[in-house]
Amino acid sequence: MSEAKNPALNRAVSNLQEKSPPLYSTTPPTIYTSDFYFALLLYPPLLLGLNLLFELACTWGGHGLFPVSQVCICPSNAASFSSSSIYYEGCVDSTSAWYLKHNQGPANATFAQQGWFYSQEWSRETLRAALGSVSSDEAVDATYECPTFLPFWSEPVGYSAIVFLAGSGLLVVYFVASMFVTKTIIYEDRVETHYWGGNIEAVPLSKVVETVKHEMAELPPVKKSALTLKADEIVLYKDGKTVTKVLKGGDGKKVKKKELRVEPDDGEEFRSVLEEAKGRAESNEHFFSKEMEGMNATSDESESGAKTFTPSAFAGRGGYWLRAALMTVAYIVVVDFGSKVVFYLIDDLIQPNRPKDADDFKHKVLEISYFTIFLIGSILYHCFKEALNAVPTSVEVGPRALVVTMSRAAKSELEDSYRRVCIPIDAIASVDTMPAGLEGCITRVFDERRAVYVRPRRYFIVTENKTEKVIEKRVANDQEKGMELAVSEFRYFLLPSGQREEFIALIKARVSGG
Repeated sequence: MSEAKNPALNRAVSNLQEKSPPLYSTTPPTIYTSDFYFALLLYPPLLLGLNLLFELACTWGGHGLFPVSQVCICPSNAASFSSSSIYYEGCVDSTSAWYLKHNQGPANATFAQQGWFYSQEWSRETLRAALGSVSSDEAVDATYECPTFLPFWSEPVGYSAIVFLAGSGLLVVYFVASMFVTKTIIYEDRVETHYWGGNIEAVPLSKVVETVKHEMAELPPVKKSALTLKADEIVLYKDGKTVTKVLKGGDGKKVKKKELRVEPDDGEEFRSVLEEAKGRAESNEHFFSKEMEGMNATSDESESGAKTFTPSAFAGRGGYWLRAALMTVAYIVVVDFGSKVVFYLIDDLIQPNRPKDADDFKHKVLEISYFTIFLIGSILYHCFKEALNAVPTSVEVGPRALVVTMSRAAKSELEDSYRRVCIPIDAIASVDTMPAGLEGCITRVFDERRAVYVRPRRYFIVTENKTEKVIEKRVANDQEKGMELAVSEFRYFLLPSGQREEFIALIKARVSGG
């Protein structure tokens, strides 16, 4: 049985199992009240209105800061729409002031568009470049004045936008529903809040700092009785994965406390039980402290008796970096070109007679703009950072745990956080090299021939920055076979020949108790 279909297993592996009866529990008879349906009906149109205001503000600001953005290119089929369309006056009506001034003369006639701080010159020959195109410099046939407010119901109606808004509305409905509390519980070690949909949030009792009235009480989906627990740690459980976020102190900076919403029936009784339970609660560094005891995954200290390997980022890794470069190119193609093609085809499917240019596919999909260059640069930066981080700074094989430190990007000041992967020795299901046969041939396309694969039954990912530690626990559905490591780009171990055999032998010895 898979983990996702076994709530008992989910609760057990998440460290949120019910070891003892709750000290306090509140479960409303039903959440399907008038407040529930009121919230579901209120927020989608409210967010739609805010979205329209945001679009209006962005367009208005863009027109003021970048004057040429006030000019739009007429679609080649503008005449096929009625006289009520946004294109008619500028693109079709040859007697309009805009048409006579901007479209009737030669393509190289220059105009000045005034913004808030400066004016910008353009002509129909240079408009595409002025609007940010790098690859396209052909003249446009006609232009029109871009409206500041262009709602989706303007003619021609944007049916693709309507479909997108409808989908967004359904997501908002689900998100609002998932914010309704179905249960509030106090256990011996923590306070839990359960939400519609199955998500759980909790705070360890020893980390609760204060209890205050919720600032949004009585505004659905928050009940009148709602309280806020402010704490130094919060535990999040969703879809069988548990993550705890722990605030760090000692640097003199004021850090906002983590907050947990609780909705007890009786606030005074809840506070009384909470204070009494806090007095008995055991204090730990974090929620997984007992399970990770002695593994040193959250500190710079090495485990006693551990053997440390220090892989090189570049020496002997020519194949690794070549594959990383090829994967980056493929990622750019998928993210930029692929996404444009998908959205273009969806537009064609939903609205085949939508406004189009003569070379619509070329201008919508193949055209390279300054934004495209920025996007490609961002992808290159991200992929290089992740590929660099995927080469561990150190690999420590201790009696209790295999700890992988990934801090190359942090040391190179490419980011301000670093990760450690902690695999308990008793959780390692297998240690394998590159598989043989067809599977090995396919694997070699993506991985190095000398790769070593460790398959754990469970492992922890510790991400640390200046203000907090985030510890995520992952558990395999198949406890016999374990699961593949997948921490961003880090999936396997790659060590020099001599160290590779020593590494494999040492892990197998640790697992067998040697």
